[in-house]
Amino acid sequence: MKKADIIQRSANPNCWTYGVPALNVKWSPYLPEIIKKFRGTTAKGRHGAYTVHEFGDDELFWAWVERIDDDRLDAGWEYPNGPFTRAEEIVREIGWGDAKELALEIFGERAQVWSSGRSGGWLIVEGLPPVEEWDAIAVGQWAKFAGHVKALLDDLDYQFIWHLHVNVYENEPDYNPDAGFQLTLEDA
Repeated sequence: MKKADIIQRSANPNCWTYGVPALNVKWSPYLPEIIKKFRGTTAKGRHGAYTVHEFGDDELFWAWVERIDDDRLDAGWEYPNGPFTRAEEIVREIGWGDAKELALEIFGERAQVWSSGRSGGWLIVEGLPPVEEWDAIAVGQWAKFAGHVKALLDDLDYQFIWHLHVNVYENEPDYNPDAGFQLTLEDA
């Protein structure tokens, strides 16, 4: 990575200030792709290892996911209290916490991680010297940080399914916003 490759964004979008280093961390779980990726198939899992998702063969769970996704699509994008929203919030919170820990580990106590952009799709790090003043060591630290953050991003779909299963499905297997339903193996 070269210094010129480092993206800089304003720490405050409402005023003109110096740029701070930033990474694009936009993530949104897209269910058809996630289902294809993990449902009984081999997929990239935790820490880059190729594995079958631990819930990949749970057909009742996947039928539940498809049913809830259909209900969510029928309700439109505004579905603030749905099961996917809860799992997504958990995963985002864990991801931001992991990114903050990484920044402290790599850059020290001066580093502060924030989200920026309309939907928090940019990770910015404040407390570092201006990028123009960075030497090769600082650029290397940024490259290391960016690589670890990318690995975290690559793992979010896996984490999303894990939290959807453990924190929502196992607690509310008959969840339906319109009317309760109970899936059986014949439905799956």
